[in-house]
Amino acid sequence: MTASLALDAPPLASCLFRLPQAQQAFLHCGEPVGDGWTLLAELDGARLDALVRGAQERLDAYFGAAVDATVAPSYVLGWYLRGVAMAAGAMFATIHRVPRLGPADLAVQWAPGGWPTGLCLLSGCFACLPDDPYARHPDAEVVAGAAALRSRLDDELAAHTRWFAAVWARRGRRGARAVSCFAADALGDALAGESHAERPRSVCCFAYKTPGGADCSGCPRRRPDSD
Repeated sequence: MTASLALDAPPLASCLFRLPQAQQAFLHCGEPVGDGWTLLAELDGARLDALVRGAQERLDAYFGAAVDATVAPSYVLGWYLRGVAMAAGAMFATIHRVPRLGPADLAVQWAPGGWPTGLCLLSGCFACLPDDPYARHPDAEVVAGAAALRSRLDDELAAHTRWFAAVWARRGRRGARAVSCFAADALGDALAGESHAERPRSVCCFAYKTPGGADCSGCPRRRPDSD
């Protein structure tokens, strides 16, 4: 990583300890530490293809057989969007702040198998409520109330999703609608604190195509509007 990534984010970094333990391990602020980080502003098709290949190799090895080629791209897509949505959703739900989620504001640490192991907030800017103790900080943008803050969360994730959909294209036959549905599912999980199996899904993950796989609870794949 270059020195230009080192951005001071005291209000965000100082409150990470208040997040759930899983989010504390996943979410970082400022300068990414360690290997495997990718600036999202530099994410391209070649990098995504490499992540999908890694996921395919891991799935084939895990099941001991060749897994349908549509599964790995769907898993990479779902893993990534859950990482972004759950990190932002946990910060909103726990400390009532919404970080910026633009591609220039984030870096992701990837495992060889295609899933993200860390998300780093490169920008210290955030939206918050008027009674936030950092409301007067230069990185803070104060919004009118809880509804406005939730709207900002939705807007940040929607903008990120539109950007990612353009980079993702239609890998594994998962286009812009699937990207949007995966993001909505992930944000719903983050805010409701429910597991993947307990909520009706907006888009199929193709898990039923794995050897011995079956439909997930609430699988939408037979609905005419599913992607």
